[in-house]
Amino acid sequence: MGPEGDLKPMTEFPLILTEGGDDRLPLDPKTGANKYHGKPYVNLDAAFRGSCTCNSPSVEGYAAAEACFNALQNG
Repeated sequence: MGPEGDLKPMTEFPLILTEGGDDRLPLDPKTGANKYHGKPYVNLDAAFRGSCTCNSPSVEGYAAAEACFNALQNG
């Protein structure tokens, strides 16, 4: 929330996937990856791990998150 109680403008997709978490999620500007070397993009060559913090999203998860984001943006 902003100072007047307005909602903060959303970050562009898929960077919104890195918002609102702890210090493990922000992306390094040089690499585009978080502390676990994960990126907020589908990476079919990456190993899928048990932790949601260090995984790149699946094709299905990415598509679902993008659809929700677009629905919220379009009101």
